[in-house]
Amino acid sequence: MELLYAHEQYKDKPILAFYDNLEKAILAYSNKHLPTLSDEGFITLSEINNHALCTSVEFDPDLEAIKGHTKHRIHSFPCYLLVNDQPLESIEVSLSMYKLIHAINDGYRPNKHDRNTIVIFEELLERLIDIAKDTNKLSIVHDEQIYEFKDTAGKIKVKSYAR
Repeated sequence: MELLYAHEQYKDKPILAFYDNLEKAILAYSNKHLPTLSDEGFITLSEINNHALCTSVEFDPDLEAIKGHTKHRIHSFPCYLLVNDQPLESIEVSLSMYKLIHAINDGYRPNKHDRNTIVIFEELLERLIDIAKDTNKLSIVHDEQIYEFKDTAGKIKVKSYAR
């Protein structure tokens, strides 16, 4: 209820705490096979034979969209995210979604009983990945090595470094 009220009255402290928890849950869920990537701000796009194709991603709440939202509901609130400074289409965060975000942050991995909520969460993740993969820099992570590929004016630069 506090978070619903915070969105309605635009109280930034609980809103920012929610978006911080959402970012942690998204990174934890998308990097479930390589959890250390979450600490480095990477999101896994694909994984094959212990090689992860990743990109760095930056999350921010879209504060202007939150402030401008006028349709208030008693059972949910809209989630407005900026991904790499691009707005993501909003989704409704219900109580079950809110609980799932906190459960993922506590180490829970969703199963078939979470079907309805996880579908919405995965839809959010797919939209986020669509924006995140539209970048000029991708990385391949294998063991303790990161291979970074960057497109600079049509020329691919490769950099390798240890994690």
